[in-house]
Amino acid sequence: MPKCDELIALLTPWSADRNWVWIEIGAARALGLRVVAVLYGLTLSDLDKDKGGKGFLGAKNIVEINDFDAYLQQVSKRAAK
Repeated sequence: MPKCDELIALLTPWSADRNWVWIEIGAARALGLRVVAVLYGLTLSDLDKDKGGKGFLGAKNIVEINDFDAYLQQVSKRAAK
């Protein structure tokens, strides 16, 4: 991942229950990458209940699936710099 700056993790009810997903997210954070979670079929409250998600991910790095296009526009602007 030497050229990677950001990890996008699609969190669904199924994937949020998989330890390997959280291990990958933790590894990306350990490498200093920005981690952005895209929620599909989950809410921030769902993550906080069982996973401590908001604290681990950081609330500003969570995108609802319906806001994904706006997120991609932000990525495009950052990449253009």
